[in-house]
Amino acid sequence: MTTTWILDFDETLVRAGISWALDDAFPALIREHGLPFDPARFDQLVLEAQERGSLEADPRPIVHSLFEGMGWPTALGNELLHSLMTKYEPQVFEDAWIFLDRLNAAGDRAVVISNNPRSPALAQSLGLAGHVAHILTQGMCPGSLPKPDRSLWDYLQAQSGPPTPGDNVIIVGDDPWSDGVFAENCGLPCYIVDRRGRFRSLCGAKGYRWVRSLLDIPLGGA
Repeated sequence: MTTTWILDFDETLVRAGISWALDDAFPALIREHGLPFDPARFDQLVLEAQERGSLEADPRPIVHSLFEGMGWPTALGNELLHSLMTKYEPQVFEDAWIFLDRLNAAGDRAVVISNNPRSPALAQSLGLAGHVAHILTQGMCPGSLPKPDRSLWDYLQAQSGPPTPGDNVIIVGDDPWSDGVFAENCGLPCYIVDRRGRFRSLCGAKGYRWVRSLLDIPLGGA
């Protein structure tokens, strides 16, 4: 059976700004400014921020709310965003290389559907482009809307034809509000990759298949 894998880009294949901020920027700000830190409160606020981020394009009010919720000077949010613009560098997750190699060896097709308009250029510079059949963003697909709207999936089908009987189509992403709802809107099964275990509180609410690594996903999606 041939499987088409519809893959998200940021935080699914490539370490994006969220992981970088959690690993590097926030710890640096907390340390340098002696900020009070409640881990449970922080985790909840980050979860809320990511949900808002799936709907809002401007990160500034989202960051402002997070800092306000932590009782931190909101002006430091600008410092965080500046660091993101000047210090963050995208990196391909190690499990992504292995996962894509496995898909290619199995004869499966990998397609990236991303809300990040820079995904095609980043995929090229990072060496990912040769591992996937297509990379689609809203700007490349006339009449489409960002995920979770299903129009990018409809555009892909219009260009390459709908799945034939026996084909298997599976969506893989990292964000239940964008990728998960996108899968629901397309009527397709979905894996959510939660490398940091940040979505534990959501696992019982949605019928997605939750994994900690791309390598936990079996070929064929069984």
